[in-house]
Amino acid sequence: MGIALLSYSSSVRADDYKDTTEAAYCVGVYQSDLKDWREGTQSRFSAEKIADVGQKLFRKQTFVEGAIKRAKIDGETASKMSSVGYADTQLCSKKTKRCYDEWGERSVKKIDDGLNNKQLEICNKEAEAVCERAYKNCD
Repeated sequence: MGIALLSYSSSVRADDYKDTTEAAYCVGVYQSDLKDWREGTQSRFSAEKIADVGQKLFRKQTFVEGAIKRAKIDGETASKMSSVGYADTQLCSKKTKRCYDEWGERSVKKIDDGLNNKQLEICNKEAEAVCERAYKNCD
């Protein structure tokens, strides 16, 4: 009975840690999205979406701060995870922007529309892997 209880408590602690590190990662994701919006580099944000991201950021920050206070995670680890989320999201934005910038340049050069769109599709698929990693666990 004692072994089962110890195993369960270890599993719960591991789940708490995973949830907390994911939340810290998402803090960085949301901070990056809001920064991009403020700088005007993220046109996909409506006022409603911005408010939603702001609320999600607040909830995740509150969760992480509580976990730090309860010693479920240390502040340094939370900060590193947040930095990784931020960097992944910035990379996603840069890759996506590059795809559309290149599409626009080819369009100005009067490259065949079909070929231009195909190249955009290929570029977006390459960016998709980075973007999926950034947003996968951040609802």
